[in-house]
Amino acid sequence: TITNIINVNIILCVGTILMGKYIIDFIWGGNKFDDNDVNLAYLFLLFNVVAIVFSSLGSVYRKMAVSHGKSKALYSCWVISQLLSALFTYFLLKYFAINGLYFIIPINTFLMGVVSFLVYRFSTKEDAPQIRKASIYIGISLIIIACLFNFSIFSRVEITNLRMILGISLFTTALISY
Repeated sequence: TITNIINVNIILCVGTILMGKYIIDFIWGGNKFDDNDVNLAYLFLLFNVVAIVFSSLGSVYRKMAVSHGKSKALYSCWVISQLLSALFTYFLLKYFAINGLYFIIPINTFLMGVVSFLVYRFSTKEDAPQIRKASIYIGISLIIIACLFNFSIFSRVEITNLRMILGISLFTTALISY
């Protein structure tokens, strides 16, 4: 269901926020890449996680639209969204240079997901799948807490004990999957 996909996305977001920099530093850190390169890769990873959230929700609606026989309309609308994405890409790169790359993938997946949702909604009389609002509020709260924890505490305190971060990630997993 949609709620399960949202729950997995929340776990992915919190885990990436809390552990992403350590994993990138473990893989790429050291002699070849300095802290600036690792921070840049971590920032790009965060933007791509946002894209994964849009993409996973859009893929559910894409499958539902195709199952209702609206694949031709869906793919025609996708062409329009890809052209819009190319236009956004041009302006982002022109005016923001390399920093515009952060936004390209999330914008593209957002457009594709919205098109999939709209084609599904207009192709059927059925209601969209119900989403448990409580789990979304809990998930957004956990993402905000992870952001506050990561971007305020980590910038002031050097943490060498990864067990605390893993514990928070596991706690998030337990809360989301109630």
